[in-house]
Amino acid sequence: MITPMFTDCHGLTTAEKEGKVQRVLNYVKRTLGNLRDTRQECLPLSSCLTAVDYPNAWPPLQHMWIHSFHQSKNPEANNLASSLAEKWVTSNYMKWRPKQYMYEKVSIYIQYTYER
Repeated sequence: MITPMFTDCHGLTTAEKEGKVQRVLNYVKRTLGNLRDTRQECLPLSSCLTAVDYPNAWPPLQHMWIHSFHQSKNPEANNLASSLAEKWVTSNYMKWRPKQYMYEKVSIYIQYTYER
């Protein structure tokens, strides 16, 4: 459902779209648990996913998740988008800082702490 949400190419009414957004949010919460956990820096994190390159996170996919939730009218989805974006940018900066170069994909298991 993320790709149709991202492209806004689904033929749903606004109410139907927001219902789908809520279903995706419920799935994410059920699958990933507490999304406010500072160790969770990106989506998807579930080991049950069948991604070929799991446990790597691919930046364009992170963008799709964040943008899809951000463009929703659902306040919970908007908050999740902001939280994920902050974690994604901060964790990538912390990974970049020591060597000052980036990778195409990053392991979701590398965890950093940061102070605001």
